[in-house]
Formats: sequence, C-alpha cells, structure tokens
Amino acid sequence: MTGYYEVAGFVFSLAFDDRHDLDAMLPSFVDFKREDASEGPLLFELRERSLPGICPEAVLLDDDRNDMGHTRLYALDGGYRVELSYAGEDYVHILETNADFTEADACIRWDDAYASSALSSLIRIVCSQAVILHDAVSMHASVVVCDDRAFVFMGRSGTGKSTHSALWLDSFEGTYLLNDDNPFARIRDGKVLAYGSPWSGKTPCYRAENAPVAGIVRLEQAPENAFGLAEDIEAFSVLLPGCSVIRQNGKAYDALCATLIKITELVKVGRLKCLPERGAAELCRMNLI
Repeated sequence: MTGYYEVAGFVFSLAFDDRHDLDAMLPSFVDFKREDASEGPLLFELRERSLPGICPEAVLLDDDRNDMGHTRLYALDGGYRVELSYAGEDYVHILETNADFTEADACIRWDDAYASSALSSLIRIVCSQAVILHDAVSMHASVVVCDDRAFVFMGRSGTGKSTHSALWLDSFEGTYLLNDDNPFARIRDGKVLAYGSPWSGKTPCYRAENAPVAGIVRLEQAPENAFGLAEDIEAFSVLLPGCSVIRQNGKAYDALCATLIKITELVKVGRLKCLPERGAAELCRMNLI
C-alpha cells in the first residue's frame, strides 16, 4: 500500500505492507492525504523494510531523551540512521535515509504500543530535513492566524508559546490556531508562508492550511512586557535555535542559513519579554501589524 501526503506544499509517499492501515496508524495525517503523487517530483519516499538491529559502521552524532522518547542519530556512509524507542529499549524503531532525505527506509516494531507515535515521529524527521533544500524549514513554534496573516511564536520549551497563542485566541476575534508545535515556513513567490502540519505536540491541531507570515517572535518570560524588533544577525539568531537541522550536514545547514536570512528580509522578527496576560498579546500584535 502506498499513500501520498502533502505538507507545506510538498508531496511525499509512504509505502507499507497492506496489513497496516495507514489512516488508523496516522490519524493526524488524514487531512494531508492526497489521491496520487500529482505533478512534479516527490519530496521523499519512505518505505517499510527490515533493517539490522545493530549497525557497526554507524557513527553516533546525537543521543537525546525528550518527549519523543530516546532518539539516537547516526551517520552512515552516504546517509543517516535514526533509532527511536519510547518505553525502555525493548522496542527500537529504525530509520535509514540517504544524505538528502529523499529516500528513506523504516523498520517499525508493530507490536510496540507506541508504534503509531514512532512512525509519525520518524516521518517528521525525514520531512523536516528534506524540506531544507527547498527554501523551507520546520520550526518548533506555535502559530496563530489573525486577520488572514500568520504570527509565529518561538521559544524554549516551557516558555509559554501555547499560552501566548491562547491569549491571541481570546483577545482578537476571528483568530485561530494553525499549529501548536511543529509548523513549517516556506518562501514562495517572494513571500513567507506558514503551514500547518500533522505534528502539533500535545494540542490536536492538524490544519492542512497556510497563511502569509506577518511576523515571527521569540518569547521570553519576564516580570513585565517589552517588545523589540530584531534585524540582521540578531533576527537570524532569533530564528536559528528553533529550526530543525542536522548541523553536521554542511549542505543542509548552509541551505537553512540561506533560507533564514531570506525570511528575516521578508517579515518582521522580534523578541517579546512577556507575562502570561492579554497585554502581552496586544503589545506583540501592535508591533507586528
């Protein structure tokens, strides 16, 4: 079974054994599903395949434990390998890709209670890296749409991105949430567009929609509200920490930096020191419109 999906205007395919119902395994992907590949090349193709549990030639690049579970990233000759596990190390899900993330193989432990989450996470990893070479980037952010324009809120985990988005929803009529954790930004026809995605953290917000970006803000908790516009290298430094890239991949990192520089030239970028109150949302909006 091959399913086609579109995220941020890019179409990719997932090819899995017919025994697995992709709609049931990936409920957040339903609105992103497409009937076929349409015109143009696929962003990537991900196939189900048996992969070795141990890969002696792999070189460890990163070892991380977070809400995704335990993730290990390895460099291979001509590509990458990801090992992902949730509850302990009894079930390890494996992903192997080529250098540009246009081709990927996944070995999913279907007997794991977290198999669906693991599959979604591995697809997210491939997608987030594959878009980088196409003037696009996966961001760790929350995005609202207000007056038909997107406002992107970045910041460290726990900073209050979701809280700030909620303040906008409560404060400005007609505002809605586009994505609460993993939106995409893409430059098209000289404009920066924010896209919803099948990945939205703990908030079930899976909109296959986009809106032009009016501004991007990095949030910082503070005893009072203060907004400052960022330009040039400061604006770049606002964006970079919240973007997904394998920094050891020089080609991808250079492409990401070039895209971020373009974004800073096309939309307002700022820093907002804030309290979790309506005044912070009003100050932010006033400086971005």
